[in-house]
Amino acid sequence: MSLVKIKTIFWGTIITTALLLGLYIFFVQSTIYYLVATHERSNNGQITTGELSRLEGEYYRLSGLVSEELAFKQGFVPVDQLTYVNLVNSMSVSVNSSDR
Repeated sequence: MSLVKIKTIFWGTIITTALLLGLYIFFVQSTIYYLVATHERSNNGQITTGELSRLEGEYYRLSGLVSEELAFKQGFVPVDQLTYVNLVNSMSVSVNSSDR
């Protein structure tokens, strides 16, 4: 074998090894990043679910306290005529009234 062929084989092996090592490091790093991100999303989902459950319980607790008597004490008065606003499209608004 000539010296040129030996050098070519040597440098080809070195370059191939370096490339494979670089790809290995890249894929290991990507896998670790994916696992950490998945774990964080899972924790955030559990926190959000817990907070939602707490808020739902608070809503049900407070909705039991609201009554017509409390509304009148707060200054609300009965309405004689109802008015509804319909958004027909983004350029116009339609107002509908109905007597009670």
